[in-house]
Amino acid sequence: MGVTDYAGYTCWLLGDKGLATFVHDKRLTCAKLPRVKDVQLNYPTITVPLKSTTFSVNRTVMNVGPPASTYTVKLDMPKSVTVRVAPNKLVFSKAGEKKTFTVTVSGKGVHGQGHVEGSLSWVSAKHVVRSPIIAVPNLPESPPPLGNV
Repeated sequence: MGVTDYAGYTCWLLGDKGLATFVHDKRLTCAKLPRVKDVQLNYPTITVPLKSTTFSVNRTVMNVGPPASTYTVKLDMPKSVTVRVAPNKLVFSKAGEKKTFTVTVSGKGVHGQGHVEGSLSWVSAKHVVRSPIIAVPNLPESPPPLGNV
């Protein structure tokens, strides 16, 4: 994650007044930044709302392994949740190269269900890189009112 991600998240959560608390350059305003929701922050753990409709998040990874590396996705999720990953294979040609993938999640019969846990792993001939996936019912998709922060 970079400064733009954190600044965009601050704008989504707190607006320009919140941004001014962290960034002391008056030329940088929320109007100049993408608003980044909490679920879209590029954290290894993927937290999404548990609902019957699809919900997608993007993640970007960087190859810190051997230059020519191929990773294939492996999912370990309960049957009540459908997870799709695109692309399902990441092919790196050099160290430090970045790739972005999309994770789409939806639930079946999720009413009254508690949170659901599973994982997404990228598997190569030498390495396994695992990210937990947590689907949470009633996860807010908008920031809390500013008075409650």
